[in-house]
Amino acid sequence: MKLLSFIGSSEYKETIYFYEDKTVRTEYIQEALTKIFQPSEVIIFATKEAYKKHGEKLRERIENVQFVEIETPKTQEDIWSLFEKIVDSVDYNDEIILDITHAFRHIPFMSFPIILYLQEVKNVKIVGIYYGAFEAKTEKGAPIFDLSGILDLADWLYGVRDLKKYGRGEGIYNSIKNMNARFYKTNAPKKPKTLSGYADLILILLKNLQLNQIPEFMELSAKAKKGYEEFKAEAIEFLPPIRYTLNEIERLTEFGCKEFGKESLEKQLGIIEYLLEKGMTANALELMREWIINAVIFLAGEKKWLSKDVRIKAEKTIGWFSAKIRGNTNGIEKTEWVEKLEKNEKIAKLAKVWLKVYEIRNAIAHAGMKEKKDRPKVNVIEKRSHEILKLLKEALP
Repeated sequence: MKLLSFIGSSEYKETIYFYEDKTVRTEYIQEALTKIFQPSEVIIFATKEAYKKHGEKLRERIENVQFVEIETPKTQEDIWSLFEKIVDSVDYNDEIILDITHAFRHIPFMSFPIILYLQEVKNVKIVGIYYGAFEAKTEKGAPIFDLSGILDLADWLYGVRDLKKYGRGEGIYNSIKNMNARFYKTNAPKKPKTLSGYADLILILLKNLQLNQIPEFMELSAKAKKGYEEFKAEAIEFLPPIRYTLNEIERLTEFGCKEFGKESLEKQLGIIEYLLEKGMTANALELMREWIINAVIFLAGEKKWLSKDVRIKAEKTIGWFSAKIRGNTNGIEKTEWVEKLEKNEKIAKLAKVWLKVYEIRNAIAHAGMKEKKDRPKVNVIEKRSHEILKLLKEALP
């Protein structure tokens, strides 16, 4: 584990720094953090003036300390030079503690995007970000503040972005898990109880959506709805800024339905719309096809909508009506449902949409394995998919 720190050329007064139940008397926050967290390596960024004033004293007090010479950032080039020196001081997969107590002016602001950069580029794990608050000194001493929660917020926002744009849950999952673990690694008087379990639920729910396992997704959505308010209360309590980003998670709780019927068909249309919104057009087209079969089953008054035999009968039924639209039902099996549904105006609408879905969905299902002249362009597929959704809504029984 490495400690990255900064030192200025000011005079530092001796005090008692404390973190949780640990205390260190020193004028140097670097010494306090070293004794508290026991890093294997300490890297201190210092100007020539700062090193001249404090370098030798710090070498006497801290083992395995290295100094990296920097300039006080005055130009854009200086800022990028400092950026590179910080990045170069870190190896792949390092565990890092960052101390910003004596960082010069805008360096604390710079340090956060640098940390985010290191996490992504060098797979660095941030153990903590600390600030020795000498100015907040009390009779007990000067507290060391843990600012790591800001990284929790950054991770959360990354996760929310992925969920909002792409319907992916890995970022949200990792963010909640990391936030939860941080509370259990400290002596926090109160710890979250439901966050970790709800993160598991979100992840498996979205994986079912990505793999188009819609009945399971709907069941998990209903389960997520039951636990949402408790999760929301805890999330807001332990990371308050989350309150303004929870709407994307709440949306995932809106697709559950207790039984097959018109409501479940409406919910499935909502899922199709969600899939299209997140760019999962192939999934949406597959579900459109199955939705039409579900609608036929509903019109026929059948309850066993997931039965293989029932679904085959529904597919044959809509196939007959589609063939009728084309003007040739020769050789097409006429199921017992055909006569039952022939006078229902909705079945004709469903049959027309079935033909449109069949055409565009096959381009997806067969991975575009057609001659080039017969392959639809991706923008055409996306446009038609949205048009088909409108037709499905009109055909809703």
